[in-house]
Amino acid sequence: MARRGDGGKLSSGIKTVEQVGNCEQSTRHLSSPSAREAMGCLHGFALLVLYSAVTAAAASEAHGWWPKAPVDLAELTGSFPHPVRAAAQPSPTGLKTPLDVPLLPCPNGKNWCYLSQQCQVQGCKEPRQWATLFRDCGKKDQSPVNILTQQVQYDNSLKAFNFKNYDIKPSKKWTMQNNGHTVQVQLDGSGMVELGGLTGRYKAMQFHFHWGSQEGELLSPGSEHSIDGERYAMELHIVHIKEEFNDVASAIKGKGVAVLGFFIKAGNKNANYEPLISNFKAISAAGNKTEIPALALGSLIPEKKDLTSFYRYKGSLTTPGCNEEVIWTLFEKPIELGSQQIQEFWKKLYFDTNTKFSMMDNFRPVQPIYSRTVYKSNSNTLLPPRNVLLLISTAVYLAFTLIQ
Repeated sequence: MARRGDGGKLSSGIKTVEQVGNCEQSTRHLSSPSAREAMGCLHGFALLVLYSAVTAAAASEAHGWWPKAPVDLAELTGSFPHPVRAAAQPSPTGLKTPLDVPLLPCPNGKNWCYLSQQCQVQGCKEPRQWATLFRDCGKKDQSPVNILTQQVQYDNSLKAFNFKNYDIKPSKKWTMQNNGHTVQVQLDGSGMVELGGLTGRYKAMQFHFHWGSQEGELLSPGSEHSIDGERYAMELHIVHIKEEFNDVASAIKGKGVAVLGFFIKAGNKNANYEPLISNFKAISAAGNKTEIPALALGSLIPEKKDLTSFYRYKGSLTTPGCNEEVIWTLFEKPIELGSQQIQEFWKKLYFDTNTKFSMMDNFRPVQPIYSRTVYKSNSNTLLPPRNVLLLISTAVYLAFTLIQ
């Protein structure tokens, strides 16, 4: 699986496998001996690694690739040494793709789950099966996507955003919740954005995160979107709705949702995130809530001067019901968190109410882009070669016209 940390390109897919010891610990939750035998140490996330390798190979194509049917575990694992896991691969960014991760349950009370959980509970629908429960998840404007930078269309209308009240701490406390599939913080709508190619003003209603997991001292990528097949350690989504709506549900129906997405990479410790992370212990179990002092929303994202370069496309929510008509903005400049801070997300948060199953790999794999266009702001970017040639040709023509 491709991944991105400090911006350098890393290898994709599974490189080697090695035999490991007793798998009883990691497969003890499987419901039948035959299922345990088929699985060995190949967990739900391992399956994602396997077909993500194929996806990465197709990343240079104009359209995405996605299996149309679930993978047969017995057939898939038949050719592997039993049991198997990924051998450790050196990584300059500290990111790698683990196979040997604990099996996880479906979110409490939910019949959909992430791929990292799908082997655990019968009837739990992983991402490729979401459309059987939620029709919109099978439509053609789904998110996340892999952005191919050589195919983006530059758009002069994508000017810098105006962030209103992002630098002000609200007086009312924030409510932070473990909702069974992520940590989510509810906002009061005082933080707003406008311009940036948006029509009207949008208010921030909530933000949440997606992240990966860990093997040894190395981190695996957990961002939902990718750039040229490369992924980051985490991804932050700040969900906005048009100011005339009262909540996200009504805004979805009125095509009034805009999500600002920020990649997060492993790097220096970020003190601005400590008030959030230090309170994870209060929301370890699914359904737990706590109140924390509100922060200036702008303190959690890059400085405004670094937010003029971004991508824009039409997509959907990345969790069921996968409602479409969402305006997506993905900023190029990543947020930086310390490696230990990133690890706190899966060390302190759990998918279940009994805090047995760590919340990890809570991301939806990339979806086919089909005929959609991804637009790019022109800020701080070089013109594409075809535009440069056009400008040169135009300049030459005007010069000859003036001479004549």
